[in-house]
Amino acid sequence: MITSADTIEETDFAMVDVDGEWHYSSYRHDYKQFKDSNGQHLAIDGGRAYARGAGYEFFKIKDGEIVPN
Repeated sequence: MITSADTIEETDFAMVDVDGEWHYSSYRHDYKQFKDSNGQHLAIDGGRAYARGAGYEFFKIKDGEIVPN
């Protein structure tokens, strides 16, 4: 049983692609930085509260699937 849960369907969130593996910020101020195999610097921060970083793309969950926004 799930109670007092947030709805995430149709909520926008940001992720970064690091060499084919997607990463996201779990919560506000959860700053993560990466360097991919090409030497590109990538970063993500903010969880669902905001998006900040470098190289991120927006997605949402629709019908239980993660889809580009």
